[in-house]
Amino acid sequence: MDVKKWKMLLAAVEAGSFNKAAEQMGCTQSGMTYTMKSLEEEVGFPLLMRGWDGIRLTEQGKRLLPSVRALCECETALQQKIDAISGLQERRIRIGTYASVSVHWLPDLLAEFRSLHSEVEIELHTGRGEEQRKWLERGDVDFLITERNEMPQTEWTLLGSDPMLAVLPQDHPAAEKSSFSTGDTAGLPMLVSGSMEFYADLLQTFLKRRKGAGLLRVETDDEAVLIRMVAKGIGICILPELTVRGRAEHVVLKPLKPAACRELGIQTRQEGIGKVAQEMIDLIRLRMQEEN
Repeated sequence: MDVKKWKMLLAAVEAGSFNKAAEQMGCTQSGMTYTMKSLEEEVGFPLLMRGWDGIRLTEQGKRLLPSVRALCECETALQQKIDAISGLQERRIRIGTYASVSVHWLPDLLAEFRSLHSEVEIELHTGRGEEQRKWLERGDVDFLITERNEMPQTEWTLLGSDPMLAVLPQDHPAAEKSSFSTGDTAGLPMLVSGSMEFYADLLQTFLKRRKGAGLLRVETDDEAVLIRMVAKGIGICILPELTVRGRAEHVVLKPLKPAACRELGIQTRQEGIGKVAQEMIDLIRLRMQEEN
């Protein structure tokens, strides 16, 4: 039994599409499709249903899912033991975080760490929300730099805060004000996307206090789309400062009133991590403390 095929099935189910799953698994979409077809031929019945809205498990696939997860988790645990015994775990660090953190926080930190440990291989995975949690759960990363969240059997420690900003068209009435409050709507809808799950409560608070503007949901994982739509006067949005840093051409950024921020920290499994990964965490914490 080829465990990798089952891992690819799991990735496809969690991603909801062969294209996204292929990116995560480091293969082509055609390769993913071929592997799933081969797996279905091996088991003798269909595992996935394809539709216009993506892919999902068949009833037979749903019955297998708990065993598939258990198989993949056992294989990951076995590989980690092998790596630890062979010493590979002490020569590799796998970090999961957001693209914005990768761009604005990590380059200098990684360069400094590499100057101390040139022999260590560093893997950087960028993603969001549930995708990140799956990485940590499966052992695909050693730790996350992520927003505060409740995830069982993990520990989260604060690194710093990332202010939330209102992103406004240049001709918005609030563009000349020092801050943006819930009354500064100008009748424009709030632009939101699925990537905003961690600060959904903040958005809901603003929406409840606004009158008649409503919201416009945009199905995208790229905040640049939202920023571009704001620039065209389609709506306004609220995004973290790290996310909009260097991308705010043709829009106006204003702090919120009352002020709000997202908290970013390091999340690890309670079972602990390797020595070299802990050294990286200690360096990140030290440098963030110096900045704050």
